[in-house]
Amino acid sequence: FKWERENGLPNHSRRAPVEEWLKWRTDNAFDKQLLYWEEFVVFWMDKLESDKRLILAYEDLVDPVTGPEDALRLRDFLDEVDGVESIERSAVACLWQKLVNYKEDKTAEIAANGDVGGRREGPEDSSSKTYTRRQLNQFMAVIEKMMRTYASDETLVPILQRYLNNLRNTQPEIEMMEPDSEAQAPPDVPPDVQTGETGDNEGTVPSIQQMEMGTPDTVDIS
Repeated sequence: FKWERENGLPNHSRRAPVEEWLKWRTDNAFDKQLLYWEEFVVFWMDKLESDKRLILAYEDLVDPVTGPEDALRLRDFLDEVDGVESIERSAVACLWQKLVNYKEDKTAEIAANGDVGGRREGPEDSSSKTYTRRQLNQFMAVIEKMMRTYASDETLVPILQRYLNNLRNTQPEIEMMEPDSEAQAPPDVPPDVQTGETGDNEGTVPSIQQMEMGTPDTVDIS
């Protein structure tokens, strides 16, 4: 969003150039952002009972197969909140299509702003947005810890497992002078993370958003 706003572009209309991503990664202090992400998940998992929260993965919500179904789950969840008037269930798929698959409607508007970056249409080459070996190990250690803490949660754990598989499949950034101390995973990283086992899923590193909707809450993991 930040890069699009700075260039006068509609939200979700263009992907930022790789050099802007690398600058953002550095300027926003990876360690601090990862800590915020972990604290966010822990706060809502500990604060709410399982029947008072809905956990959604962003990747599933925007997926053409699972997206409409997850949108319907979100509608039904919000419908239970006092004071919330949800749309008709029959209208959810149409609304999802309008909100998520709007790229064709934006084509003319995007073209009018000039070619300042790659369009969001089509699959993103996430391999160009890299992390160092230390950052990947640190990310995996945090996810492993949350998976142990909330091992009984049948919604969160599978999502975290997918993210862990993606991280295991991610090649670290090539560092010209990488210290030997960073060649191995930190001591608190579980042994299975250090093995670099291959997962079944491919995708991008997650981010998290939270929507507090009255008594129940929605935890959107993406």
